[in-house]
Amino acid sequence: MKVLIFEDEAPAARKITKLLGEYDPDIIILDVIESVSDGFRWFENNDLPDLIISDIQLSDSLSFELFNQLQIKTPIIFTTAFNEFAIEAFRHYSIDYLLKPIKIEMLSKSIDKFKDFGVRNNTSVNFDAIINKLKGQSYRNRFLVSYRNGLIPVDALEIAYFYSEDGVSFIMLKDRRKFIISESLDNLESQLSPANFFRANRKFILSAESVVKVEPYFNQKLIVKVVPESPSDIVISKLKASGFKGWLDT
Repeated sequence: MKVLIFEDEAPAARKITKLLGEYDPDIIILDVIESVSDGFRWFENNDLPDLIISDIQLSDSLSFELFNQLQIKTPIIFTTAFNEFAIEAFRHYSIDYLLKPIKIEMLSKSIDKFKDFGVRNNTSVNFDAIINKLKGQSYRNRFLVSYRNGLIPVDALEIAYFYSEDGVSFIMLKDRRKFIISESLDNLESQLSPANFFRANRKFILSAESVVKVEPYFNQKLIVKVVPESPSDIVISKLKASGFKGWLDT
């Protein structure tokens, strides 16, 4: 069995690795990943593991956001030090979890459960709902941007897409007006409704209404045409392609 671990605390990662070895010395640990951004890079360049063991809060964001965006089709055992409110969210959405500190008995039962389901079982999980429960989040619907000598509000419904160029973030509106925004795309992504916006790649966050055409690209990637026309090509990776098409189709 090939296992991928998401854990940003080194002692916890070492403990999980040790416990996996006690459970089955033949388990292969593919990697230990500390952040969501590193996770995106890993999945871009590697095949899916048989099982993922993941902390919830990584060094830069919630791991849910990575798995939701990529539509990962691998069973996941979550580890958490969150309170009972979070645990109820897991129970409601049928996610297996381990409450820290993790013990061998707990880990063994979770892995046995996934073995019974089959290592490629695809559990249907509403990650958006869980993220909202954990964050108590209401998404931003207005952005304040600089304009001439002052500031003006921009409604989220006016936005065609966000993009980054030479380290600067921009908002492109549907009426073709463009504004600089002081926040990074990583920060903006967590504030936007996933029903309306999709992180296409490192440089673009798209609104559904901006997409006018999706074309096949080499190596099973996609290239996206938007209105207003984007300043550079918008390429969706092979790994994100299925999730992107599913997002457009909902």
